[in-house]
Amino acid sequence: MVCRHAGDPLILEERPRPSPASDEILIRTRACGICHGDLMAQAGAFPFVNFPIVLGHEITGTVEAVGAEVSSWRKGDRVGLSVLFLTCGKCKHCRAGNENLCAEWVWTGMMKDGGYQEYLCAKAGYVVAIPEILDLAEAAPLLCAGCDSLQWPGARRICGGEESRSDRNGRAWESGSSPDASNGWPDRSPID
Repeated sequence: MVCRHAGDPLILEERPRPSPASDEILIRTRACGICHGDLMAQAGAFPFVNFPIVLGHEITGTVEAVGAEVSSWRKGDRVGLSVLFLTCGKCKHCRAGNENLCAEWVWTGMMKDGGYQEYLCAKAGYVVAIPEILDLAEAAPLLCAGCDSLQWPGARRICGGEESRSDRNGRAWESGSSPDASNGWPDRSPID
């Protein structure tokens, strides 16, 4: 579903199936939430939206193909993609794990085509694993404001101990310093 110009309705459009670049994966969309941000983008409230655009940034699906340099994902893996499509990876915010503050961020569904389509490509390092215990349709809305919730150790506990495999900038808790009570995070699951 494509929005051609600000204020236009979404229209159905046939597009060829994309091929992932060497650092990307091809995702078959299984669910995509509808966020108020999508409605604002469609209405023209954000000056940075690249029209025409496929909206949608609360995306869950399965990996259909991987780029030549991708080793962290396999065909059939269950994944989620949030609004954060890409950042510079070099600025002080990115190095500190605060990519959402990067001045060069690229937003899914506003600057790059989003999840209101059957297939889309995403940078492999900006995708998170969706545990089997979560239904893909129910997990999709978590990819908005809760884009890192599946990487939080509490979420891993309630999801049967499955580890999230996000390799984006080597998250601190992947190297042994998880967010917990010692650094301001409560040591409990997000649905306690």
